[in-house]
Amino acid sequence: MQTRLIENILKGLLVISVIFSIYTYGIIIKANGDNVEHLHMSWLLWQGKIPYKDFFQHHNPLIWYIFAPLVAWLINNANIFSIFNIISILFLCIMVFFQVKILKLCNVGKIFRWIYSVVVLSSFSVLYSSDYRPDTFMYLFLFI
Repeated sequence: MQTRLIENILKGLLVISVIFSIYTYGIIIKANGDNVEHLHMSWLLWQGKIPYKDFFQHHNPLIWYIFAPLVAWLINNANIFSIFNIISILFLCIMVFFQVKILKLCNVGKIFRWIYSVVVLSSFSVLYSSDYRPDTFMYLFLFI
């Protein structure tokens, strides 16, 4: 009974954390250097430019190719930074889902897995994962 109550409290905190993260880092904090840089890279690809030939960038270009059509569609939208921040936060949520699956395979207790999810999705790590950049996407596939 007590375990179920703790789980329900942690589930509620998790939902609140995700909503707060989306609001704070997806709507209030809109753009920084990473967002501008990587959205510009996606736009350049849409314009037919080739990474490392027509422009230099020290990141892998997979995310730019995948999101180039969406960037091109939203390029004149005032909310483009918010939209891509929210996409990045959703990537983080999916990443945590797979991390929790790994913890489950390692026989880590259910309560600890919930605590881990709440801590990661309500901590400073969300700030660094909310930018549209290849790192978050790369880590997501690492954990998958």
